[in-house]
Amino acid sequence: MVIDKKENYTLISSNENSFSDFYNTFFKKENELDKENLILEIFDEINISKEDYLLLFNIARQKKRKWHIICNST
Repeated sequence: MVIDKKENYTLISSNENSFSDFYNTFFKKENELDKENLILEIFDEINISKEDYLLLFNIARQKKRKWHIICNST
C-alpha cells in the first residue's frame, strides 16, 4: 500500500496481491487516516468484487465519511 498525502486528500494505492491483503493493510493504517479525505486506488490485479466494494462503502458510511474508490487497470 502506498499512501500519498496531498493538501486536500490522501491517495491510497494498492500494491497488494489480493483484496484481503489490501483490506488488512488498510485497516492497520485506517485510524491514522481517520480525519483525511480518502481516495482509494485499487488495481484490477487484486480482483475486487462487488461485495468488497460494498464492504468498503459500508465502513465509510458507518464512520460518516466519504471515500472515493477508483479501480484501475495497469
